[in-house]
Amino acid sequence: MAQHILIVEDEPAIVDNVAYALAEQGFRTSAAGYGSAALAA
Repeated sequence: MAQHILIVEDEPAIVDNVAYALAEQGFRTSAAGYGSAALAA
């Protein structure tokens, strides 16, 4: 089972690039646009 990483970043292009790179390494990702959303996740 792939490990899961939460990406906290408010710039969608950066989220897309980081998520793509992590997926290439076998990780699952979720994204939150700001800190309070990350804490709720």
